[in-house]
Amino acid sequence: MTTPVQTRLRTAGIWIQGKAILLESQVGRAVWGIPGGSLEANETVEQGCIREYAEETGIEMNVIGMALINENIYRLDGKLMREYCFYCLVQPVLPALRASLPVQSREAEIEFAWFPIAEVPRLTFGPTFLAPLLPYLSSATRFLSTVE
Repeated sequence: MTTPVQTRLRTAGIWIQGKAILLESQVGRAVWGIPGGSLEANETVEQGCIREYAEETGIEMNVIGMALINENIYRLDGKLMREYCFYCLVQPVLPALRASLPVQSREAEIEFAWFPIAEVPRLTFGPTFLAPLLPYLSSATRFLSTVE
């Protein structure tokens, strides 16, 4: 008998300015990651990424490419999960915001900070597989399947 698997779809936006990257963390947790969230039933990956940035930061973004598609298989509370996350490359619609300016969270439980991209592999980062890849992203889309 096969084990039932629950599938989740997520999108996340990688915003790189010069040699810095914007990351998010739950306040007080210091585990950093790429801003994003679950896709809603009626939206595309691009729409979901733009919506998540607007909800979390108030900044209107453009998706300028697809950096990575990750299939991750893991257990959550004893259930087998399969999650697909689409990591988009993003930049603000307004050119004046295309700098490593402080980003204020619109959600009390989330904080944002800029980090030199070369330092990301030394951070406590989730998902762990992604941190060492970020300094080497290119305009070519990569696919990566991971099992936790």
